[in-house]
Amino acid sequence: GASTEDEVLGRLLVDELVAAQRDGVMTVPVLETIIRTRLNGEPLADLAAEQSISPQLLCHRRWRAEVRLRDLPLAG
Repeated sequence: GASTEDEVLGRLLVDELVAAQRDGVMTVPVLETIIRTRLNGEPLADLAAEQSISPQLLCHRRWRAEVRLRDLPLAG
């Protein structure tokens, strides 16, 4: 079903994100931000409060990391 496909896609995405972090494309906090906001659906404002930064700054950091991810060659 769709949920199984979503789980597989989610795992693939997490693996690629972790590999990108390991390869120096992004920092661990940005990796966590992408996973928690994009995959887990947590509000960006909550994570910004945890990190003691503005939601705008966190959004900008996430956006920059996502742009770098798009520029990477796709795995496989």
